[in-house]
Amino acid sequence: MFLQSTKCNTIENLLIAIISFFLISPAFAEDYIYTNKDLEKYKTSSDKIEATEKVKNKSKSKSKKKSDKPPKKVEPAVKKKEEKKPVQYEVPYVSQEGSSKRIIISVTFNDSVKALMLLDTGAPGMYISHGLAEKLGIFDKGEGLLQIEAGGIGGKVPAVLTVVDTVQVGGAKEIFVPTTIGNSLSGMFEGLIGMNFMSGYSIRIDTDKHVVVFEEIPAAPDMPGGRDEEWWRTNYRQFSSAKKEWEEFKTHVFNMKDENNKLKKVKEFADKQVKEADKLTRKLDSFAIDHAVPMSWREY
Repeated sequence: MFLQSTKCNTIENLLIAIISFFLISPAFAEDYIYTNKDLEKYKTSSDKIEATEKVKNKSKSKSKKKSDKPPKKVEPAVKKKEEKKPVQYEVPYVSQEGSSKRIIISVTFNDSVKALMLLDTGAPGMYISHGLAEKLGIFDKGEGLLQIEAGGIGGKVPAVLTVVDTVQVGGAKEIFVPTTIGNSLSGMFEGLIGMNFMSGYSIRIDTDKHVVVFEEIPAAPDMPGGRDEEWWRTNYRQFSSAKKEWEEFKTHVFNMKDENNKLKKVKEFADKQVKEADKLTRKLDSFAIDHAVPMSWREY
């Protein structure tokens, strides 16, 4: 009984010793003890592919998240152009000339002489009386006084064509205004403001306030000196044709027989008119050169 028990204990101790040897021995420990590095070495290729795909997918998802929101565009600050309102001038007027309804306004000539003038949309140009011309000293200057015939409802009458330097109505002002000088038309006004002045403005008549509103029309790029092509052609045509007529008249008079020198004054007058016509044409030329008017608009 004792021997059997001792034998069992011996076998049990032997088995424990053998098991302990396997557990402790480094030679056998490599068969079952693994580190993280060892695990990486023995991963299958499918595991590696799966890991790589996960990394790729992760980076794609990050890039998608970043690109989901489009980058904000930084637009330069653009200042809105303020639309300029057309310049307006209100000019009071006298509405009566006796029993007639009129638009009579105050006008300043050459920045010095004021006169009452009739606003007439039916008149093509400026017309002033001899009395106003004398106040302006036009006859004394001799800067182009061409004898012409002025036409109207009553027919043609002798008149003088010249150029007034400046004409101003309120704040509305024009320079180089071709003007006809003739007989006085009324004791209430000293001439007519015609369309050659008004064409540069939009005009409104307020009969309630008794004012004329002049609104500036912006000059177009093809309007040298603030005048359109038709204005330049018309004035060149008028000046040059008048000059040719006086030159023809002068030639005719000088070719006539004058035994008693009776035509002396006529010849002098004709010669003077040719010179006056030349002065006006040169004055128009100078104005055209200052504003670079195309040669094709100038008719000589």
